[in-house]
Amino acid sequence: MNRKTSILLGVLGASTLATPALADTYNICVKVPVTIADETGMSTDFGLSGDWKARGIYIESMKYLGWLFVQGVPQYADPNTGCFSVDLNLTSPASYTLTVQSQGLLTKGNRLQVHNSSGVPSSYSTSFTLSPGGGTYNVVWGAQRILLRMYAIYAYAHVAFSGRYDNEFLHVWWYPDNATNTACNGLDKSSFDWNNDVGHVCIRDSSDQRKFLMVHEYGHINLEAAIPLHQTDDCTYGAGHGMRSIEYNSCGAMEGWASFVATDVWNTGAHGGGTPPGWLRYWDDVATVVNVASGAGNTCAAVKGDDSPTTYRDKYGDDCIGDPNSFGYDPAACPNGDCDGYAVELDWLRTWWDYHTDDSLAGSRPGHWQLHTDVDAAGGWSSTDFWDQMLGGLSGQPYLRLLGAGNRNGSSEP
Repeated sequence: MNRKTSILLGVLGASTLATPALADTYNICVKVPVTIADETGMSTDFGLSGDWKARGIYIESMKYLGWLFVQGVPQYADPNTGCFSVDLNLTSPASYTLTVQSQGLLTKGNRLQVHNSSGVPSSYSTSFTLSPGGGTYNVVWGAQRILLRMYAIYAYAHVAFSGRYDNEFLHVWWYPDNATNTACNGLDKSSFDWNNDVGHVCIRDSSDQRKFLMVHEYGHINLEAAIPLHQTDDCTYGAGHGMRSIEYNSCGAMEGWASFVATDVWNTGAHGGGTPPGWLRYWDDVATVVNVASGAGNTCAAVKGDDSPTTYRDKYGDDCIGDPNSFGYDPAACPNGDCDGYAVELDWLRTWWDYHTDDSLAGSRPGHWQLHTDVDAAGGWSSTDFWDQMLGGLSGQPYLRLLGAGNRNGSSEP
């Protein structure tokens, strides 16, 4: 046991210094209850409902008897464990009040703040009891708090997928569902300040338990910060964008990237080699579970709800939108079956996944840092030329690896 000399101040309201005493170290681990609404039900699903570590969370105060402050606090909890340590001398069980804020300091110098429209983090308190002798204690909030739940989800995403994303400050805004907040669930690019490493995400309350959607938005932020000034994500073709809609190539690639990051964060075994499976529960009207590793089927879904987790076909754009005999044929984007300059998010999601995880492709599997470096090598792109710029920025085995992933999933172009 780690024992240190400590001065006890104001014990039980005394106004004089207590005599020196030997103190014990208490390792206090903060956890918050998290309910997840979009679990996939697959064996690789990670991040299930339960008590989650509050990684890196800001410990605002720890008080004895509700008013006597404990020395060593405030501080930040560990960014990996959510734990912090204090030294105390107890001769009998004692009750404490712990207060945290919905903000924290994470790995690689990244900061996270989750707040409502006030723009400032909220504070939350709970009581717990320590016994003499030191040791490790888990402190779990008895009631679920929206901002703490969102903090735990985004804090894990930062730890699980960072790459060249470091020393950034992410603000996550929570808003209630109403007519004035229809643009929520996305990035607030008007508020970005990359000169000071600040980015913003907006999430509505109907989505604050949907880990895939939430981390999809983090995937955008992650790339925006890692390779600033390069990106074009033009989703203006058609009436909007979705997992299986035909879009400008830049939109398909960037939206596919964001969904790939969410898939990478919330699936176990993604980095173990071989040809790992991956699943994503999409945020469409029927909450489709998407097979990310392979289509393994023949479906070009004509209406919502006629698909299952294994029926989205590979090369969805080529076969379902580029084929003149398909229900989804778009002659404007894909004349004569050639969708040059256009893409489908699903195909790019699978392309990114295979490029990152699949040992059957040329070369070695790139880690998160290398992924950012490879995209950065594209040097910038327009609405319709991402494939050409991305492939042209690579050489050797990475070039062959991306070409293989693109050919397999229908993201490559003539």
